Amino acid sequence: ERIWVSNDASYFCVWFGVLFETIKPGCMWFVTAELYNALLLSLLSAWKPASGAECNARNVVITLQAFATFGTVVYIRPYIPPLENLIAAVVAAAIFVAVLLLTVAIAIEA
Repeated sequence: ERIWVSNDASYFCVWFGVLFETIKPGCMWFVTAELYNALLLSLLSAWKPASGAECNARNVVITLQAFATFGTVVYIRPYIPPLENLIAAVVAAAIFVAVLLLTVAIAIEA
């Protein structure tokens, strides 16, 4: 059964429902959370700190954000198909590990 298809075939359901079909009912907020996460990581990555301490603080915040994203994906499992949950968890874990290793390398170098 398709969640976002209604009997009246409104514009939103017909044209944009495919974006939400794989997300569990009650987890539609996850799409917004993913966009927020991407925006926050982009803004923090673009910030050029003035000192080494600011750089380390920024990197720790990015690492915590990546870990929170990974934890959310693993705990909530927002997608209906199990494979999509697995892929989302693997991608979030890869981003977290990459950011963590980068943060440690920069902290050691400084």
